[in-house]
Amino acid sequence: MTSLPGKPNPSSGSTTPCAPAGAASNGVAPGPAGAVPATGVYGQARTSRPGGRPARLALLEAHDARVEDRIARLRECQEQVRAKIDHYRELEAEAALNR
Repeated sequence: MTSLPGKPNPSSGSTTPCAPAGAASNGVAPGPAGAVPATGVYGQARTSRPGGRPARLALLEAHDARVEDRIARLRECQEQVRAKIDHYRELEAEAALNR
């Protein structure tokens, strides 16, 4: 079986940074995409006091940056999955021609 250009053979069982949903390399299941970490929740409580708007804005901007980073990682994973889909479609087409 041929492998993807610049990628390990999809059937080799090698791990990639883009594991299936629910699988985390650190053994911790990922949380919801928009979840605020517990430290952020405490930070929001502190910033809800009068005069806490600048701190709340900074907290929300930091959370937005984390969400943006996660979206970028998910897009990279999606590209890998789509490359594998294309690869297997090509293999199926080759096999159909050789039948």
